[in-house]
Amino acid sequence: MLKPIMLKKNSKYSFFLKIIQNAITKTESRIIRDFMELGDLQVSIKGTNDFVTNADKRSEEIIYNEISKKTRGMDVSFLMEESGLIGNKNAEFCFIIDPIDGTFNFMHGISYFCTSVAMMHNQNGISQIVAGIIHSPITRETFTAEKNIGAFYIDLNTTIHKITTSAKKNLRHSMIATSVSSDSIRHHQLIQRLIKNNARIRSMGSSALDLAYLALGRYEAVISPCLHQWDYAMGFLLVLEAGGIVNEHQRSEAPNTNEILATNSKEIYNAIKNLEDKDKNLS
Repeated sequence: MLKPIMLKKNSKYSFFLKIIQNAITKTESRIIRDFMELGDLQVSIKGTNDFVTNADKRSEEIIYNEISKKTRGMDVSFLMEESGLIGNKNAEFCFIIDPIDGTFNFMHGISYFCTSVAMMHNQNGISQIVAGIIHSPITRETFTAEKNIGAFYIDLNTTIHKITTSAKKNLRHSMIATSVSSDSIRHHQLIQRLIKNNARIRSMGSSALDLAYLALGRYEAVISPCLHQWDYAMGFLLVLEAGGIVNEHQRSEAPNTNEILATNSKEIYNAIKNLEDKDKNLS
């Protein structure tokens, strides 16, 4: 179970962090139960898909209901994987929710998935992700951050550690998380160039958890050619607060999705961008 988190008493967004934490705690046992039940299912692929979709929806509904109840009367909206946008997109506070990031892993009994909840603050025409939590219910690892406070990792003993990205500054033997299922030729060309530069490529299936691992120093970069905001919003805050670099670029051929690049350092960032530029010049 997710234990109480206190990053800094009476910080600007501590009230909302507590609400997010309580919402994730409410759905955690439901997600674990659904994950365990999957192993007992003897159904078709469609039946499994339906089960996982319903698990996603149930978890999302629990988180939505809990946050809605605690923020009643406030100017809030929600952007969620299953339900889309609920409320005014220009509300002062927007909760960005992915109840199960890594659903294909979840479907196959692989524990590399997580719940991600981020809060965006819209103020004076500026929108910023300011707080949130990524929680892995099976491994019981928790990552949380608050803008200008820092990024933190809560271990299995519920000890809170302030975290920073790794110190590596060259691609050789760097660990890079990405997607190999993309149909982007340019993306696959980039992967090949990274491999030739002795980078180590991993495709794990949960972008939110990949970004959390980058903030913790387990990866040096996360690259994805096609993500929705709920896939990376909280992960971006973790990386930034841990001292890393993030970049997003809207894909014209896929509305409402972005290409993302997040790295531990400017050196790794520049090295990857240089390889991307070579691919553009060749195409």
